[in-house]
Amino acid sequence: MRGILIHTDIKIGDRPETFYHSILDSLTSNIAILNDSGIIIDINDSWDRFALQNGIKSLDKVGVGVSYFEVCRKAHGEHSDEAPVALDGLLSVLKGNISYFELEYPCDSPDKKRWFLMRATRFMENSRKYLVVTHIDITRRKMAETELLASYKELETRYKAQAEISKDYGDMCKESIIEKKRLEEALRKSEKKFQNLLERAPFAIYIYRGEKNCCYVNPAAEALTGYTRDEFINMSYWDIAHPDYRELVKERGIKRQKGVTVPARYQIKIITKSGDGRWIDINAANIMFERKPAVLVTMIDITEQKLAEETLSEARAQAEVYIDLMSHDINNMNQIAMGSLELFLDRSQTGKKIEGEDLKLLRSSYLTLQSISRLIDNVRKIQSLKSGMIRPEVVDTGLMIAEVIKAYENIPGRDVKIHYTPVFGYMVKACELFQDVIVNIIDNAIKHSTGPLLINIEDAEVIEDGKKYYRIFIEDNGPGIPDEKKKDIFERYKRGDTKARGRGLGLYLVKTLIDDFGGKVWAEDRVPGEYGKGSKFVIMLPAIT
Repeated sequence: MRGILIHTDIKIGDRPETFYHSILDSLTSNIAILNDSGIIIDINDSWDRFALQNGIKSLDKVGVGVSYFEVCRKAHGEHSDEAPVALDGLLSVLKGNISYFELEYPCDSPDKKRWFLMRATRFMENSRKYLVVTHIDITRRKMAETELLASYKELETRYKAQAEISKDYGDMCKESIIEKKRLEEALRKSEKKFQNLLERAPFAIYIYRGEKNCCYVNPAAEALTGYTRDEFINMSYWDIAHPDYRELVKERGIKRQKGVTVPARYQIKIITKSGDGRWIDINAANIMFERKPAVLVTMIDITEQKLAEETLSEARAQAEVYIDLMSHDINNMNQIAMGSLELFLDRSQTGKKIEGEDLKLLRSSYLTLQSISRLIDNVRKIQSLKSGMIRPEVVDTGLMIAEVIKAYENIPGRDVKIHYTPVFGYMVKACELFQDVIVNIIDNAIKHSTGPLLINIEDAEVIEDGKKYYRIFIEDNGPGIPDEKKKDIFERYKRGDTKARGRGLGLYLVKTLIDDFGGKVWAEDRVPGEYGKGSKFVIMLPAIT
């Protein structure tokens, strides 16, 4: 049963909601969205399928409108002990006490044992809190872990038994020596069994001692990271960690080996041999390996789960933009246009010829409606870009800028001069929407100025950190931008802030596009230190050589 993501009086149209649900339904995990009362307000297809495949005859009992919190409170029977723990975790996330909550729990079907991982994260919408609850089948991993743990305990028992006999080896009789050999053989078999389980484990396993002593990696670890066992031997255990997590992994590994209590489980990002980033769930434990203390680390690839969370977050952010437009920007523009037209209609009742102030009112309404059309067009462009409908291609910045400027040769009612000497052959990876970057910056300068306006555009080749870029300056002699507002101009306002004023999508679109082109954009003073003398927008795009 399908719900809606956000409860609001604003309808955001079929496409954004359809796009959001397409993303949600493409994910293989079972996902539900809860409101702050614990009521399920949306689910994906996987959630429904799982319910139907496991004996649930009516989706009304598990779908939209059901209280997830009440289900936890009323849970009974086998494995119901986890329900209160789950409820406490969900409430803690909802209150903001923790950023996320995870719980591994058994959920057996009539014919087999199963394990699932429940993960809950929070997001805010219209000042209201929501939870994204994900259930992932981890049965295969859990069964392998259980078998591995049992094998290790057996091995540990063998170690202890052999150690007891070895203490009094000098006084051993013949029978004791035979017993010692029997235990050694049993120990050897246990070690081999443990080794075989490590090799066959469906998740990555890495065993180390010290700082640069890799004792063992299994095939799954090689597949995950791209490094071979021989390559791991010459690496420290923290080397594969992403730079943002390297110090954390190193510090916890050192402390663990010293007997200091540190978290056994946490999530980090790693860099594979090919340079790809992967998210992993780490679980570390002190063990005896080859009869010496060591640390065993299991690594579960959770990249798909992380990407799913990011995708949902991005979809929510896009929905937020659409609601902003409908509830604030377009509504404000409509009020301006309606006000001007009402004044004009009042005056037109006198039968006078349309001129002077009446013409100004009509022009004001026309320009406002133009702004609404441009705003809607910009939304469509962002949608196209985010959904992958527009593909990057190699473009000539000089050629595209020159094309844009032609549209500003005659602006009714304004004296606007644009100076630009085209430099052709500056090739970058962008798309046709690069022209919209230039258009929106020029439009912004015209919109926020009065009287004569001079806009100067320059482009040049620059080297930064050893990489070649093409830099584009767009400067004007308008009123400028105060320092405290220079960063904010590229962002959308946060809803719920009653003092915020809509800024449209112009500069937000500029930054969105430049980010997607792999570049960067910022605003400066045309005259350094004197913002009142005009603005300078700087665009940097990686050069294609």
